[in-house]
Amino acid sequence: LSKYNFFLIGLIHLLSPWGFYDLHAAGLIRDGIGYLFLGESGSGKSSTALSLVRQGWHYVSDDALLVRPSADGIEALAFRRHFYLDPVLSHQFPEIAPHLKGSAMGDHTKRFLDVDAVYPDRFQPSCIPRVLIYTQIVPQPESKLIPIDKTTALIKLMRQSASLFFKRQVVNVHLEALKRLVSQSYSYELLAGRDLYERPEKITEIL
Repeated sequence: LSKYNFFLIGLIHLLSPWGFYDLHAAGLIRDGIGYLFLGESGSGKSSTALSLVRQGWHYVSDDALLVRPSADGIEALAFRRHFYLDPVLSHQFPEIAPHLKGSAMGDHTKRFLDVDAVYPDRFQPSCIPRVLIYTQIVPQPESKLIPIDKTTALIKLMRQSASLFFKRQVVNVHLEALKRLVSQSYSYELLAGRDLYERPEKITEIL
């Protein structure tokens, strides 16, 4: 895992001068509209992404993206194609169980999933995000989707881009890209309650 993280940091250093920046987010697409789900590890991004793909959405990634400026706005690109999941999700998504593979990163609690083997033809390599959703698991029976202002959204977004804090040479350009991403998007906070745990498919109703 230490070797993987060392390689990842080095790769981000190499890419940032070319205008590519890391983002800890899941990227989904519905009807041509890009959605990014952001949050700390354990906040429900991957389970939300898996539920939406199961319901017919397309995906870019489950939690690792690159973003870059383009003529159409800030674009999100897949950093890796496989999902990286806790095997416990196979209780809610039994169809994934035969396809979970051992991790190559030293993390014995998560497994890789070739999503195309379970839900074919859903992968898209990039999208233009128009909706940002910051996920948080809460001890409540009902989930809520709450609009948030752009300042709050930017502060939350900055926390999901690690290289913003260790590459000072490009920090201004990097920050400007994140500002543009917030500017082109509607932003919400998803308070994921017990109902989403029991019925993951309800996420589509909430959205």
